[in-house]
This record gives sequence, structure tokens and C-alpha cells, in this order.
Amino acid sequence: MDKSSEYIRTLLSQHDPLTVISEVQSKHGLDLPNVGAVYPLLDFQGFTRHDVHKACLNAITSSILAKINDPEFSVEQFHKLLNQTLPHIMVPHLQPIPMALLERYPDDVNDDILKMLKEDPALFEQCPMSVKRRIWKSDEAFFQTHLLRYFNTYHHDTKLQLMLKNSKPERVSEVLKERRQHPVVQQLIEIIGRDVKLYTMFTEMIRIVFLSTPHPILSTLKFDVLMRLHEDDVREIYDRDPCHKLTWTLNTCIRNQSLDSARINKIRECFDDAKREPKLYADFALILMDPATTELLSKFIVKWIRMSVDENAPQNLEEQWQWAARMLNLGHHAHNIAMSGKYKPPKMDREVYSQLWNTIGSLILEEQYDTEAGIDTDRDMESKDAQVIDAMLPNDEIARDVFCQYVLERTIEGDIHSLARCLKHITASLPTSDENVLHTYTYQSFYTTFINLLIRHHLGKCVLNSRWRSVIMDNFLLPSASWDSSVHLQIIQMFSDYYEPKMVNSLGDQITIIESWANTTCSQLDLASAKSNKEFYDAYHGLLEKSHKNFDGQYGITPPAVLQFLRASVGADKSGSDGGTTPESKPDSTKDDPMEE
Repeated sequence: MDKSSEYIRTLLSQHDPLTVISEVQSKHGLDLPNVGAVYPLLDFQGFTRHDVHKACLNAITSSILAKINDPEFSVEQFHKLLNQTLPHIMVPHLQPIPMALLERYPDDVNDDILKMLKEDPALFEQCPMSVKRRIWKSDEAFFQTHLLRYFNTYHHDTKLQLMLKNSKPERVSEVLKERRQHPVVQQLIEIIGRDVKLYTMFTEMIRIVFLSTPHPILSTLKFDVLMRLHEDDVREIYDRDPCHKLTWTLNTCIRNQSLDSARINKIRECFDDAKREPKLYADFALILMDPATTELLSKFIVKWIRMSVDENAPQNLEEQWQWAARMLNLGHHAHNIAMSGKYKPPKMDREVYSQLWNTIGSLILEEQYDTEAGIDTDRDMESKDAQVIDAMLPNDEIARDVFCQYVLERTIEGDIHSLARCLKHITASLPTSDENVLHTYTYQSFYTTFINLLIRHHLGKCVLNSRWRSVIMDNFLLPSASWDSSVHLQIIQMFSDYYEPKMVNSLGDQITIIESWANTTCSQLDLASAKSNKEFYDAYHGLLEKSHKNFDGQYGITPPAVLQFLRASVGADKSGSDGGTTPESKPDSTKDDPMEE
């Protein structure tokens, strides 16, 4: 409570309220000649004293703000007016005046005032950015506290995470644009402005957080902030960052989905600087950890290996994929490099990785043989190739990246024979804990992309074709629902997509297969924990509701496990007996709600 409010409260508590009001109006009203004669007219028009005084205050404030913004407004006037208005900075109607003064001469605000602003969070939020920057630069720990809020918001943005994990979007340039327009990226760009010191503090905070939370999304944040500074032509910052050339070149390659000799040479030039200054390896490793960069490198490794099996293949292909693998290796060891301070990743065992490259080449030859020979049955992977894959997938990130890339490419092509050979090895190498962040992230990304590709290209086949139904759904996706909640939710979304009119028309009565699938996935839920998860409730409820609303409920489904889960969730929400966080709200029930059956 400010002093004026306390003053009025004290008067009202000690004297007759009507007398107090009259005295306050007389003593603190507008001190203008003949103003008393105007009040009756304003009363007649229905204006209260509050309305009149507020309008006058707004007019006076506007006049003062115009004076502050006048080029002739001096530093001496600034100090005088700031001393007069600062005591009223917490009064909402008066706050614009001291804030405008702070913005006009931020470098002339003394340290005591800065300390006062910093200690009141609500007041600090209202400060001009120029004043905030002064405070942040003087107290790095305070700045880091603010950055951590933005980092957490960015990391826990589910929509962003799904977008980043879809490694094969339809339009890469649109994804890059959306990444750079993310609210957190834009807020960080506003905070940094053109201030080199704040940018340096931001990159240092990325390093600090990365040491404890080595998640690829931190690489994406650093990548996108640097590219936004480039796009905004903040040359005084990006020219000083040794990662700029590498990031800019990779960004061009990602946008165009190309990796030609000229671009490779530019990337190699960046590492000439790292040889002279080994600490740069840690910064470069963080940039190379960006998922879009990993996708690009692994895509071209598979492409170059595919080209190499041709008799007329160029001679330098092996050199190129070996180079790309070294780049992947550097990115994968970003955390180890940062922790150890040795600034170089472990060397790659040439013999081990030769086996991997030979295995990918062998898989490519097998798929070509299937096509040329017209083979219409699924064959297992050659035993020597299966041994290499089974040994490397659980333990090696490069093997996972390249193998997942190969499988996703065969998914786009609709090569069910190759998928039958390969998907079982993904299932066998799923991580059993989240200790290895990259292992978990790589497979989460694989499933996100795989399901998106199925929805875009092969949704109908997964129902209509018995081989697709067996290989894709029965043997792979349905059992995978229990591995990760995000995968489970995406599978339910895939089920919902079957109830679009176009799909229903093409599938007819066979769409009821979705009922058995939904029953299978829901049966894998741990009801004790899942019933308090609003995302699961919304997903399953939405699926059932959609099935009953489309086509007058002709293809409505009522999977017993789903109904049991939904009822348990509603009960948990009403009683709160599970001790967890219950769903905040439930979708409105309708007469077609399957829960009512």
C-alpha cells in the first residue's frame, strides 16, 4: 500500500467519513481558479469527482510524457522530475512518468534506484528494457535466474518438441521459420538487443545448463538465437561468435536439404580455427548436436552409401560419409567434451564402423534384390548383418542415427519387406531408462517421424493390407505404446485420423479394426498413474467421441479397456483419491458420448 492510501485510511478510521471526504476534496482537489463553479455542471452531466480527476491526471501525464520525450529535455530536468515522481512509482496511474524517465536516460540512473527496481519483481517487469539490461549486466546471477525461466518454458513446450522430433517435415523452410518465431526465441532476441555482453552471458548460461541437462533442445535454442541475430543483421554480435560461420553454413544446408562439396569445404574451414583454438570444439559440438543437423548428416550418409553400391559410383563417397560420421560423433559427445574439458571426442574405431557401413550397404542390396526378383514374402536380415545391428544399436548413437534414417527412408518408399527386416531391431534396442538422453531422444524422434510418415503416406494400408497390419501395427507400433507416453499419445492420434471422412469412406467396415487396436494400447496403461493424466484422457475420449459422431455413429467403437480407463479417470477426478494431479477439466458430455452407453 502506498503512502497516500495509508493516509486516507488513517483519516477515515479516526474521523467522520463524510467530513474526511469533504476535507480531502477541498485540500487535494484541482487547484484551479473558479474550478468550484465547474463541479455542479459536471455533476449535472453525471461525471463523478473520480472521473474528472482521472481525466485531468491523464491529460497532465500525457503532457509530462511529451515533455520527457522532447529532444530539449535535459539530464538536469531528468534528475529533478525523477526525484519528484519516484516515490509514486507503485501508483498505476503515475507509474508511466518515472518509467518514461528511466527509459530516456537509462545510463544516468544511480545504483540505489537500480537496486530498488531489481528487488521488486513486479516493478522490475515494468522497467524499460534498457534499464533491465543495465541491471542484468551488473548481476549475472540475477540474469541467469531470468534466463532459466525462458529455458524451462522452451524445453517444456510440447508443440515445439513434437515439431523438432518430426525429422522429415513436409516443408523444412516453414519449420525453420516457426522455430525462429518461437516466443522464447523472440524474447531472448529482445533481451539481448545489440549488447555483446548479454549475448556472451546467454551463451555461458547455455553451457552451464547443458552440463546438468544435456538435452538436444539447448543446441536448437543456441542455433536459432544465433541465426535470428544473423537474420536481423546484428553484425556486432554474430561476427564475434566463432560458431556463426558453422551455424550459417549448416542452416543453409538444412534449409535446402543439400550437402555439396562447396558446403562441406566451408564447414571444414571452420575446424581450421578449432585446431588453433581447441576450446572451440566444445562450442562446435553443441551446434552439431542440433537434431536437424543430425538428420541432415545421417541422411547423406545413407544417400552416399546407397550411391556407392552402384558400379558407376564416384570415388570419394566413402571419404564423405566418414567425414559426416565424424561430425555426428562430435555432436554426440558434446556433453562429454564440455564435462571433461579435453575438447576432442573419442576416436571412432574404423573397423567397427566399417562393419556398420557394410551392413547398411548390404540392406540396400537386399531391398534391390527383392524388387528385381519380384519377391513377395518377408525375409529376415542376414545373420552377419543382424549381429552388427544388434550389437551397435543399444550402444552407439551414430549407428542409431544412420539405421533410423535408413528405416524412415524405406517407410517413405512403402518398402514393407525392408521394414519387416528392420523394425524388430528398433524394438529390441529401446532404452530401458532415460539416463542416456540421446538414446531416448533419437528413438522418440524416430517414432514421431515414423507415425507422421504413416499418416501422410500409408494410413489406409495399415488397415487394408494384412502384411502392413502385421508388420507395422501388430508387431511394432502396438507393443511400442508401453515404451513411452509420447509415442502412446501419437498412436492414439493416428487412430483418430482414421475417422476423417476420406479414410472412413475408403476403409468401410474394416475401420472397426481400430477398436481392437485401441483396446490393445489402452490395456498397456498403468491405470494407477495414467488415470490422472489429462492428455491420455483427452486423447482416448476424443477418439471415442469422434468415432460416434462421424457417419451417425455407424463406425462407433467401445473398446472395453478404454471405457474402463475413462470411467476410472472420471472417478479419480471427482474424488481426488489417487493423490496425484487429476485432470483439470473433462470434455463436455453429449448424448452420443460412449461413456454413457
